[in-house]
Amino acid sequence: MNASSDSMLKDFLTSYASLSFKHHFIVSSIIISAIGLLKLLISQSAPDGIWWQALSTMNLFLVITVLMYGAIIFSQIMAAVCAQVMQVIMPGDNAIAAGSVIGVTLSAVAMFFMAPILLDLIWR
Repeated sequence: MNASSDSMLKDFLTSYASLSFKHHFIVSSIIISAIGLLKLLISQSAPDGIWWQALSTMNLFLVITVLMYGAIIFSQIMAAVCAQVMQVIMPGDNAIAAGSVIGVTLSAVAMFFMAPILLDLIWR
């Protein structure tokens, strides 16, 4: 990679990790509310007729949407936290970018192990 693409990658990782925690709190609250609404819809529905089929399709769409955006927000939160930790541990130009990569990697591993548990909680 040349110096220009290295700089662009570092700028992207820095901006990815620099969203405010207020932003993460608001978006996480929306995601949790969507999961709660989904759980309510599933628990109040009865398995008969075309409305059940429509509700099942909507529930599946909501589950996929919530999990997808939840994964993105979780990844951003982990990137921001790890970037701040890396800045404290080793201050320097590349600390935020390195912390962001570590955070995204850790969030992917955590999501790999948490996905079955989360799906079980939603559909239970």
